[in-house]
Order: sequence, then structure tokens, then C-alpha cells
Amino acid sequence: MTKEIVVFGGGDIAQLADFYFSQDSPYRVAAFTVDAAFRQADTLLDRPLIAFEEVARHYPPNRYRFFVALS
Repeated sequence: MTKEIVVFGGGDIAQLADFYFSQDSPYRVAAFTVDAAFRQADTLLDRPLIAFEEVARHYPPNRYRFFVALS
């Protein structure tokens, strides 16, 4: 069973996390999130890129897991 996850981050580490989640885990990255001040696009890797301040409204924590991709 695939579980959906939201990744906090929009850089190289977030993209690497997406690769590993898609290749070797039961998770599927549904979206990415960053602080609104750092959001420079609507999508990342063809998935939504949501302002962190709005992420819980779009991806409620009772349905989605969360991964912080920072280095």
C-alpha cells in the first residue's frame, strides 16, 4: 500500500528525497512545501509546490506524512 508524503524543501536534498521515496519505499511524494518567502514556482518535479503556511489546508496531517529535506 502506497502512503502519500509531503516533502518540506525545494532544493537538491528534496529532489534526492523524491528519488529515494519513488525508488525504494512505500511512499509517494504528493507535494513539496517551502516557506512562502522562498516559493518561486507553482510546481517542483511536476508536483505542487505549496507555501508552508497553507500546506495543512491542502494536505491535512491525518492523511499525509511529512518529511523535512534539509541539509
